[in-house]
Amino acid sequence: MAELPRRRRPPPPAWTRPLLERLTPTVRALVILVTLSYLFFVLTPPLNDWMYLHLGVGPSLFRGEIWQPVTSLLLMTRLGGWFFTVIGLWWVGAFIERLRGSRFLIQLLLGAGILANLVAALAVLAFPGASPPVRADGAGFALTAVFVAFARIYGARPAQIWGALSMRADHFTWLLLGFSLLVSGANRDWPGIVAELAAIAVGLAVKLGAIAVVTAKVAVCAPPSSAVAVTVTVEAPAAVGVPEISPVDELIDSPAGRPAAL
Repeated sequence: MAELPRRRRPPPPAWTRPLLERLTPTVRALVILVTLSYLFFVLTPPLNDWMYLHLGVGPSLFRGEIWQPVTSLLLMTRLGGWFFTVIGLWWVGAFIERLRGSRFLIQLLLGAGILANLVAALAVLAFPGASPPVRADGAGFALTAVFVAFARIYGARPAQIWGALSMRADHFTWLLLGFSLLVSGANRDWPGIVAELAAIAVGLAVKLGAIAVVTAKVAVCAPPSSAVAVTVTVEAPAAVGVPEISPVDELIDSPAGRPAAL
């Protein structure tokens, strides 16, 4: 019996391409994980109290529930927290992973998130009544360190925020974090402020290494019968926030039979 031809998957809509192109494997997995966590919390109201008390960071941490600083990183209890976590992972998490790899990104998220959660739990004891006794905002603390690393890498380069709106990467990061600290102060969330400062310290202390320049070997299509290997030095992109098309991408995508413009 003749096999039927396989159906080709239709390409995704054009408007999704800029979103999907930025997703790296680790960031895609993290986005799926936090989304499933949020949906599970929303769809299982009878379990909400148990999840909040035993998976968030609270007094039970000091009674033997030592997993809380880790589980709190994935506990999503609010729509706003889920949304900003996904945006942060997509916007700067993917950038950090491309430059330093998935292992570095995971270590930074875990290290900063766990430390900040521990600091928040201790600060709740020092400031009783200043914030909810149980916290589920560990993912936000972890992303704070990623944003600081992003600011250190890009520095004065412009970061595209939305459309034609852009700002220096370091100024944008510190404005964002300053606003977050201001909101926490207005709400008298002193443990949250202390925990966020701890995450900022991690982002400032982590060793980034020499990552401003990337060297790659590509094949330039000259005549169709031959290919010339060249080494191209590519600096970190001048702007972020849109799909990154580097000179390396242009070389790879150049039509056969025509030399690519360097």
